[in-house]
Amino acid sequence: MENNDIIEQLSSDDEVLASLAMKDILARPDVGDIIAAYMDAPEPNLRRRIHQISTINERRLRINVDFKEALLDNRSSFWELAVAINCIIDRQTSPMQINTVMERYVAQPMEVVKSITAFAKLMSDTGLHTENVPMHCLTDFLVNDVMLNNYGDECGVALVAQRLGAIYGWPLVIGFYRNALALRDRMFNVLLPCEWGVTHALTKEFLPLDKHSFAIYYLGQMRNAATVDQLPILMTKLSYLIHTAIVLKK
Repeated sequence: MENNDIIEQLSSDDEVLASLAMKDILARPDVGDIIAAYMDAPEPNLRRRIHQISTINERRLRINVDFKEALLDNRSSFWELAVAINCIIDRQTSPMQINTVMERYVAQPMEVVKSITAFAKLMSDTGLHTENVPMHCLTDFLVNDVMLNNYGDECGVALVAQRLGAIYGWPLVIGFYRNALALRDRMFNVLLPCEWGVTHALTKEFLPLDKHSFAIYYLGQMRNAATVDQLPILMTKLSYLIHTAIVLKK
């Protein structure tokens, strides 16, 4: 669509037409140039919608920065990484909204967790679960949807459990145990998200994942789901995120 046509649509009194034009502009690589050119346009409808586009674009840029900072900053957690990825893939979500959903998972008054078995029971009581299926849909990986649905892929479920562990004072490491994604505490007790079963692992039986390695695996699983779901735009976006994680790992 030519710039003159799309600017005319943005100026329209037809909200549906203008909304489609805004969506089109936000998907373009030259969105910043269009914002700069029409930010102070005299036509009220055009100026208002350009300001809306600018706000949305700035939020998206901020979220991309959050993703990179979560990977690079040793002080940031897997949860911050997961929230940034969630907001990139689902643009209707925000870090504040996701963390508000997380607060609902925390029992009130908050219990004191004194053992891995107590934490496993707490997780079981939430109803949060995963299943061994051939392929999950993309939303099953996003922590916001996992919490809202009490169900998800093992990555999303493990991320929610790890975050709850941090809140309850029972730190957990995400990694692989016998080729399955699992969580491990400081005493080498392993928690399996599939049924919240607990076992003890030898050091060599559990492979801990750093943030970069987990991000590459997590995003790769999500890209596979996007491929099956035939979501080409998200496939491209996830490929970019994987590339970014690989580059930042070096």
